Amino acid sequence: MLECRSYLPWLTQRLKEKGVKFEQRKIASLSEVCSDYDVVINCCGLSARTLLNDQGVKPGRGQIVRVHAPWIKHFLLTHNLSTTYYNSPYIIPGINVVAMGGLNQLGDWDEGWREEDEKKIWDGAVEMIPSLKGARVVGKWTGLRPVRERIRLERDTVNDTPVIHNYGHGGYGVTYHWGCALQAAILAAKAMDDIAAKTSSYRVPKSRY
Repeated sequence: MLECRSYLPWLTQRLKEKGVKFEQRKIASLSEVCSDYDVVINCCGLSARTLLNDQGVKPGRGQIVRVHAPWIKHFLLTHNLSTTYYNSPYIIPGINVVAMGGLNQLGDWDEGWREEDEKKIWDGAVEMIPSLKGARVVGKWTGLRPVRERIRLERDTVNDTPVIHNYGHGGYGVTYHWGCALQAAILAAKAMDDIAAKTSSYRVPKSRY
């Protein structure tokens, strides 16, 4: 079981150990960073709507209730073929807690907590596993998935700088992240090779990515 709350800090530390530098800042367009790097990999998620005017990216709002239920050992995922994915009850045991959910409200930007949605989650979970009714709540979470009809994973050019787009994974970001990252790296390496081929003499690249 991969839990992002522990996995992402671990992955960040691994990257730092390999010399990767992290910088946090707000930009209004990709052109603001393209002049600083040889290749840019864009993983902007929902911000593609403003950065790239990609209106095909939409929020998929979800809520999760985390409970202490160590007796739950198996995953339970349901699918309603008449609605979008993640819009029916699911129960996912983690390392320390069990996540209960079942919402994917497309086009909804509300990041606030809704009691009526919490009730829907509880009702669906308890219907599948009645013993969850007495489980102690340890956390509640609301988030927006970057939903797109198709993941955008391709090479583009912005101000003569190669840009590798990698966004729009919806609720499958953790599932797809390693494979998509490998493909993005392949595209970035090819872009670097193309840059090297165009130069008459070798130069040290400003950044590998």
